[in-house]
Amino acid sequence: MNVLHIDSSALGAASASRQLSAAAVRILRDGSPDVNVAYRDLAEEPPAHLSPALLQALAPNRAHRWTVRTTWSMSCTSPTP
Repeated sequence: MNVLHIDSSALGAASASRQLSAAAVRILRDGSPDVNVAYRDLAEEPPAHLSPALLQALAPNRAHRWTVRTTWSMSCTSPTP
């Protein structure tokens, strides 16, 4: 079994959620020898933010996106009297 253990509280050892998640992982490990735990501490090592260049590269075709937005916007506007 694979477990992703994520801590994010800035309170460190004083954090109740860190203590609770550590206890849960300990119980899982004690109960099953095939547990693989990947641990991430987002307070200690925050994830890098996505750059605008990466977001643009991942975005679908801009022309298609404009067509969808325009069509949706036009269908949501009320007719002028």
